[in-house]
Amino acid sequence: MSEIINTEQSFNENILISFFKNIERQGPGSDDETRKALQFIVPLNPNSTILDIGCGTGQQTMVLANTTTAKIIATDLSIDLLQIVTERTRVFGSRVSTLEASMDSLPLADNQIDLIWAEGSAYILGFEQALLSWYRLLKVGGMIVVSEISWLTETRPQEVEDFWKTNYPSIKTISENIQILGSCGYKTDAHFTISEEAWTLNYYDHIKAQIREYEVTYKGNEHVDQFLQALRDEIDIYDRYKNYFGYVFYIGTKI
Repeated sequence: MSEIINTEQSFNENILISFFKNIERQGPGSDDETRKALQFIVPLNPNSTILDIGCGTGQQTMVLANTTTAKIIATDLSIDLLQIVTERTRVFGSRVSTLEASMDSLPLADNQIDLIWAEGSAYILGFEQALLSWYRLLKVGGMIVVSEISWLTETRPQEVEDFWKTNYPSIKTISENIQILGSCGYKTDAHFTISEEAWTLNYYDHIKAQIREYEVTYKGNEHVDQFLQALRDEIDIYDRYKNYFGYVFYIGTKI
């Protein structure tokens, strides 16, 4: 889900989950880019385990299950979202399981996971803290894939700088995030920036449709109005400053 949600402390969580659970993706992304990131991963087999952290409604979970033969544990803090994942992945039987847990205290043993996948979710802890928190879970030589909002340029207009520093103070440049990967015990294998279509067609177009529906359904609800305006503001910032920031996939190996 969007980084701006961190600022909406008074927003009713049930309405928040309801807003996002009806959208295929809870953040920018695409099936093609999930598959592209998988191309950098060492071959997985039926004995391998993927941990999909902050899985949301499971769009990337479906791609992982369709593209690999590995077992998948899809985790999220929302039982409502996990129920959707369970229904969507039923065709894969016991190969895909769900786990309701906070991503900063996952009840899993050390050195058991072959691949950690965190598509648009690490911001909840912050990039560095997420990498540190999840490190113990990976086998030595295990791999991690994280998509993270990042600066694409060294300098940018003050308005977009202020927006992201307010909504996600730990945003960094690509080179800074690669340094963080190294300091947290990972070798960076690859990185790439997601496409504009992954923001617009796959995410913001659906957000706009939900906004129009919620404007009618929750007309006069102050908290909903504030939440919807925050989403509009984010879309506006993207439309005007998309050359300065984007989601970047970082692929690394535990060393």
